[in-house]
Amino acid sequence: MRILSLSDTIVSLIYSPMIRSRHEGVDVILGCGDLPYYYLEYVFTTLDAPLYFVRGNHDKVLEHSSAGQRAGPHGGIDLHGRTCSYKGLLLAGVEGSLRYRPGPYQYTQAEMWWHVYRLVPGLLRNRLVNGRYLDVLVTHAPPTGVHDGDDLPHRGIKAFRCW
Repeated sequence: MRILSLSDTIVSLIYSPMIRSRHEGVDVILGCGDLPYYYLEYVFTTLDAPLYFVRGNHDKVLEHSSAGQRAGPHGGIDLHGRTCSYKGLLLAGVEGSLRYRPGPYQYTQAEMWWHVYRLVPGLLRNRLVNGRYLDVLVTHAPPTGVHDGDDLPHRGIKAFRCW
């Protein structure tokens, strides 16, 4: 399965009329946050592949454009706090980063533990039905200890390490 994973930066080689020739055969697109909803819509509609996404700490609650307001990419599947399967690929997601200022999609470490615990019923169902818990955990923030920065938005999430 070919997966295109996108996060944080609009890539001009992807956001172009040449996207189909450069990324032919992509089966699924994973949006890992901090990208405009219109960009994600362009990518998955042009490549004709499903989009599964989580929001990042810089994502807007509502994005305004000539197409109207949107609370996420139209037609994309929000993975935050849930599990799902696409052609046998088991996915789950947790949005956001550690809270460092007032705003959406920012959480304390305790809140991140809660988001992870919410996934447990779906993961157990996956194990019973598919013989495994998960293939891909889609997040915006990394697990703690992986490329941690000194500031809160760039520190990893402790709850992700238990996986």
